[in-house]
Amino acid sequence: MRRRVGGIVLAAGASTRAGCPKALATIDGEPLVGRATRVLAEGGVDQVVVVVGPPHGEEVARALREHGRIPITDELRLLQNDDPGRGMLSSLKVALTHGATDAWDAAVVVLVDQPHVRAADVAALLGAFRSTSVRIVRVAAGQRRGHPYLVARSVFAELLAAPDDLGPRPVLTGLSPAMTVDVGDPRVLDDVDTPADLAAAGVKPPL
Repeated sequence: MRRRVGGIVLAAGASTRAGCPKALATIDGEPLVGRATRVLAEGGVDQVVVVVGPPHGEEVARALREHGRIPITDELRLLQNDDPGRGMLSSLKVALTHGATDAWDAAVVVLVDQPHVRAADVAALLGAFRSTSVRIVRVAAGQRRGHPYLVARSVFAELLAAPDDLGPRPVLTGLSPAMTVDVGDPRVLDDVDTPADLAAAGVKPPL
């Protein structure tokens, strides 16, 4: 039976260093939050969950409703992290707790500020998971690896049990079986944290 995979977009950060809400910044005229959901859907996930939070949560949700290419239905859900300052893992826990994860065999986790992730990269993660018995699949480019990554359902409980301030990485490090998928383009791993990062990636701040 085909294993179902959900997609999680972590978009609850305050974007303090960037000087603007990164989720609302655009590349090729598309808000990053809309791009992330589209790439996950085109890559083959069965459902997408977007986690937003203060102070920009309402603006991000509105942008997704007005400019996203996927309607907010059962295939795309918005969730709120009321206290994203607890760390990235707290947003991931919101998705794993309140998303439709009961129906998922795995989840692909994407950061909203990764403008160069492609649908083909997501498809590569899904292909590796569905053809093996691994618990974790990470995107890699040469010696670098990072987001996006895929975690099997068997990892969900370990992420949920970890302290919020620990972050996902220490939880995932050392878990096995795991594998990496080299997608060839190192830009896929890049995120944009500062105005200089935005400019270098061709991302425009929101108007």
